[in-house]
Parts: sequence; C-alpha cells; structure tokens
Amino acid sequence: MDTDAMRPAELDDWEVLKSFLPDGWQAQAKALGAFQRSRKVKDAEALLRLLLIHVAGDCSLRMTALRAEQAGLCDLSDVAVLLRLRTSAAWLEWMASELARRRLTAMPEELAQGRWRLCVADSTPLREPGSVGTAWRIHYLLEFPSLGCIEQHVTDAKTGESLEMFDFSAGQLVLVDRNYGRRAQIAHAVGQGADIVARLAVTALPLYDADGKRFDLRAHLRTLRASEPGDWAVCFTDADKPIAGRVCAVRKSEAAAERERARIRRAARNKGRRVLPAALEAAGYTFVFTSLPASVPPATVLELYRARWQVELAFKRLKSLLHVERLKNQDPCAARAWIAAKLLVALLIEDMLAAARGFSPWGYALGTGRASASQSVAGNLAHA
Repeated sequence: MDTDAMRPAELDDWEVLKSFLPDGWQAQAKALGAFQRSRKVKDAEALLRLLLIHVAGDCSLRMTALRAEQAGLCDLSDVAVLLRLRTSAAWLEWMASELARRRLTAMPEELAQGRWRLCVADSTPLREPGSVGTAWRIHYLLEFPSLGCIEQHVTDAKTGESLEMFDFSAGQLVLVDRNYGRRAQIAHAVGQGADIVARLAVTALPLYDADGKRFDLRAHLRTLRASEPGDWAVCFTDADKPIAGRVCAVRKSEAAAERERARIRRAARNKGRRVLPAALEAAGYTFVFTSLPASVPPATVLELYRARWQVELAFKRLKSLLHVERLKNQDPCAARAWIAAKLLVALLIEDMLAAARGFSPWGYALGTGRASASQSVAGNLAHA
C-alpha cells in the first residue's frame, strides 16, 4: 500500500481502528474468497479500506474509486469496486459475527436482580433502491442495558422473524415482542436453558391451565382492575413436550388503550381488512408469557418487558446515523455485503465507545494501540 499520499493523522487513526478488528481478519479475507490475489488491490487491508470508503462514507461506486485512487490505495473502475464488494459478503459477515461473539465474554455475569443476563431479540426490514417492499431483514440479539450486539443475521425478505436462528444459554432472559410469542419459538429459547418474557397476541399461543382446560385469556383479562397486575399459571405443548409458564398482564390507561385501538383501525383500513372485536378488546391490556418462576412478581415481569423497547432505539440509530437502509444497488451479493459492512461499522463504533470509558490523556491504552477516545477515529472513518 502506498502510504505516502496519506496524512499522518489518517494513518494513526487507521492503526487504532485495526486494533478493534477480530484476530485473523486478514487471513479470513483469503479463506472466504474476498481477497484471492494482489492484482490492483495489494492486500486485505487495502481491500477493507476500499470497502469502508464505500459503506461508512456512503459514497457511490464511482466516488469510492476516485477517493481510493486519491488515497493511494488502488486504481479501480466503479465496476471493479462493485465486483470486490460482491465477493466480500462472507468476509464482512464473519468480521461482524466475530465482533458480536467477542461481547459474550464481556457481558456481566448477572444483570437483573443478580440472576439473569437480559437480551432483546428483534429485526428490522431493509429496502432496495426503487423497491416498495421489504427486500432484506436484519435479525439482532442485543444485550441490555448496553444494547451491544451479541448475535446478528442478515436474511432475505422470505425469512420471517424467528428465535430459532439464535443460540441461547442458561442464565439468559430473552425479551421479545408478540411476533416471537409463538409456541415453537418460545420452546426453542426455553429448551436451550434460557428464560423468556414474550408479549402475546390473543390467539397466537394456545394456553391451558393446571387442570388441562383451555385458558380463556380474554375472560381473565376482564378481571383486572386499575393498575393491579394479573398473574396466572399456564402451560402449552410443543412437539408433545409441555412448557410451563405464567401470563402476567396489566390494564392500560384509557388514553393508552385508545391509541392502540386507533393504530389497529388504521392498520386494518390500510390493508382493507375488518377490525376484529377481540383485537379492540385486547388493546386495553398489556399481557406477556414468561417462563420465570412465581417468585418473580408480575410487576417485575412487566417492567422487564418495558426494557424491550430500548431495542427500537438501536435500530433507529442504525438507520438514521449509519443509513443502513440505503442500499446502493439491487445486486443480491452486493446488497448483502453492504448490510454486513454497515453492521461491522456499527459494532466497531460500539467497541470504540466502550473503550472511550477508559479515557487517558494520550488517547489509547498503553501496549495495545486501542483508542480510548473514539471521536477522532469515528470522525475519520469515512476517509479511511
């Protein structure tokens, strides 16, 4: 790599950024087919810098080629940049996954009440240029309260939200919205030793009481008064295996209930569907299924579920600050690489912000070269 054309500050920033990359990232570029030979692009380091100009800087392919040439990285056409991006998807996904996996060892041993590590699972849709529907989907498993990513997957639009793509372990408490509140998905998390708090749809999860009779959720919800939460032991079966748990519920304020009813009516009108009376009635309550023992009060369970909404802020940050949804073209391989690179940038920024907590006057920890103050690196990331 010709570094003479680069300013010393840019070189220093790049060296600091490299310290956050996973071990073996250069070797994996060859192993995963991103870098096969040094024709025009000297090595894996130059390739990654090229890709970051395109992705982190939101540059067009033509502008990426121009800036890479000006920086002395390589001399490529815009078509050649696209070809390099297309072959780098697996490598970028590997680096993002490794950064996410590294967080597993950094997670606190216990969080809520000293007993669980809180995790929030969700997904967000992405669209290609000119598309009117979902083209891709990012699936995230985040720790709470730091919202650091511990597992992520990129799929096409045909793959729906599912907990079955994630790996769980004992000691984790998973918080999920109603799209995940189905028997197979709950059974998957519980079967791997995790506990769960899942918001329910009225009819999505057939429940039974201790006597084996069908649990009438709506009838039990009607017994709730004011702000006193309800708590009922239930169970369901998945593949003939019983899963025991509880339903915890609370009545919403009238203002909150009316907002939810308005949302339901609006969604039904937009899709040309009829509003079901059961849905309007259920809109007056918040109710979740949990595998947590009865020793955990229902009010605590409901407060834990409230934390799930913090994941929405993480997705908003990905879209509003990193513009992850701005796919540059409709080529499937290039689009997957673009998304993976955006996730990699997001994880690098999270790691740099975490390192900033140990700020020192010279800006990095001695012996590591890792930045303590991430502002200079993040600020120059688009110029890498």
